[in-house]
Amino acid sequence: MFRPSTFRSGLRGRATAALLAVATVATLGLTGCAKDDKPVGPTAEGPLPTEVPAGTTLVVADQSERLQSVLRISGELDKLPFKVEFANFVGGPAILEAFRAGAADVAQVGDVPPIHALVAGQDVPIIASYQTSTTALKLAVAPGKSVTKLADLKGKKIAYAEGTAQQAAVLRAIDKAGLTTSDVQLVRLQLAEFLDAVRTGQVDVAPLIEPNVTRFLRTPGTSLVPDSETV
Repeated sequence: MFRPSTFRSGLRGRATAALLAVATVATLGLTGCAKDDKPVGPTAEGPLPTEVPAGTTLVVADQSERLQSVLRISGELDKLPFKVEFANFVGGPAILEAFRAGAADVAQVGDVPPIHALVAGQDVPIIASYQTSTTALKLAVAPGKSVTKLADLKGKKIAYAEGTAQQAAVLRAIDKAGLTTSDVQLVRLQLAEFLDAVRTGQVDVAPLIEPNVTRFLRTPGTSLVPDSETV
């Protein structure tokens, strides 16, 4: 699903960028329930196009090459009726910057970046969404540290990246533990730095998703906060 202006013959039409999918449970314990099925915001006027003009190219903002890997391995990439160029990013905030710069057309992001875009008045309609497992995001614990329940987060150094689903996950975990941000040490990092920071002990805890969870657990002495604590 794309806005009609996205497909312009021979061009990477970019009147507006669009969010391809939003992982609505990238944050801990979050589930989405709509009150009704009415559209939110402006809707398209007139019939939507049913054909993609020849020569159309879309720049897809990917994260850690996850989307393009899935499309290539499944064979679905070759079935698309337009050309795709992939641009790799780490985190939704960087993708929103690419949208503002006109450097990307569509992206898959977590649930927090669209909220920031709305607040900033950025025209990035959500055109599809899906819900991931509530256990997809893990709280990784550095070697030599013991965090078996959320209350153990008190006093710990916790990685976060502003404007991301991982930040929301950390804040929800702190709140669920009955703690406040003053009870922990929040360490602001880039998402790409989380894995190395936690497995080398530069931070005590970091929210990770695959494939970084598997990579993290290869380091001796590492552990995860039990899912029973976070969902």
